[in-house]
Amino acid sequence: MEVRKGYKQTEVGVIPEQWEEIILDEICNIKRGASPRPIERFVTDTYEGVNWIRIGDVDKSGVIKETQQKITKEGKEKSVFVNKGDLLLSNSMSFGKPYLLEIDGCIHDGWLAISEKKNAISKKYLYYYLMSTKARSFFEIMSAGSGVQNLKKETVSKLKVAVPNDSEQQAISIALSDIDGLISSLTKIINKKKNI
Repeated sequence: MEVRKGYKQTEVGVIPEQWEEIILDEICNIKRGASPRPIERFVTDTYEGVNWIRIGDVDKSGVIKETQQKITKEGKEKSVFVNKGDLLLSNSMSFGKPYLLEIDGCIHDGWLAISEKKNAISKKYLYYYLMSTKARSFFEIMSAGSGVQNLKKETVSKLKVAVPNDSEQQAISIALSDIDGLISSLTKIINKKKNI
C-alpha cells in the first residue's frame, strides 16, 4: 500500500510525518495496585481516611470523582497511592478500559495506574488513545491465551502510541470530548422517548 505524501507507515498505522510513535513506558509510569489484607481491617468511616478506589466508584462518563469507601493510613501503606490526574486501567472487570481520576486515593490490584514521566502527552489525549480500537485490540491480543483476561503492567508498558504535537493533542481531545457529550445527550433523549 502506498503512503500519501506527508504521512508515514508505523506500527500504529499511517500517521502524519511530524507525529511520533512512542512506547508508553518511555513517557509514563505504570504501576499495579495492591490491596491491604484482609481489607475489612483497613476500611474506615473517619474523615482522615484515604479514598479506596473501586470499579463501583466510576461514574457514567468514565471519571472517578469520589469513593464509597476509605481506608486507614495503615491500609494506605499496604496499597498503592495514586494522584488526581492519573489514568486508571481496569485489568479485569471492564478489561483495558481507561478512567480519569479526579481525586487522590489508593487502588487495589484490579487497577493499573498510569502517570506521566514527563510532559510528553496530554492525559485527555492518552485517555482517548487508550479508548481506541487500536489500543484495546493490542491489549486483547497480548492477553490472549489465558482463561481469564488479565491486563499486566508489562503488556500496557509495550503499547505504542501515536503522539502529535501539543496543540494537535488538545484539538483531538476537544473534538472527541464534544462527540462524547453529543452521544451522552442523544442517549438521554432516546431513553426519555422510550419511557413515554
